[in-house]
Amino acid sequence: TRRFLRPGWSHAAALLMGTNPHLANLETNLLSETLFLFLLLASTLATLVALDQRGRARFIAAGLLWGLCALVRPTVLLLPPLLFLASWPWPGARDLRSHALWLLAAFVLVQAPWFVRNRVADLDPAQGNLLLWSVHHGSYPGFVYEGRPETLGWPFRADPNSLHAERSWS
Repeated sequence: TRRFLRPGWSHAAALLMGTNPHLANLETNLLSETLFLFLLLASTLATLVALDQRGRARFIAAGLLWGLCALVRPTVLLLPPLLFLASWPWPGARDLRSHALWLLAAFVLVQAPWFVRNRVADLDPAQGNLLLWSVHHGSYPGFVYEGRPETLGWPFRADPNSLHAERSWS
């Protein structure tokens, strides 16, 4: 955090992160959050190192890490393309553009098999979509169904329209 915040603020952010019950307990869970957090931090660090020290191999490593990170949680899918686009506004950043292109190429290399698999495979729509599920499950005010306290934490289980909502954006 020191890279983004001054020392006082950096220490405050680290303290908040270290005392967050969810994050302090992550190592006891075998969930994707643990792996995602590690890959997110590794990707960010690799990108910062690549920006500082330049060099094709560093940008390729950062792109590979971003690709792995997006395989775990697709919430970062747009970051590598945005990093590449961010290199274009500056006229003096020509070498940065070519390095950013290597980062993007490595990212696409990791993601390509997954995209091909999704296009070729006959996927069961009943399995749903992680992004759609996240939006649907987070759409219940107070995380309860129709204000009924007994549904706290699992409101979608009480909702008769839940299965339809999990399968369709409309």
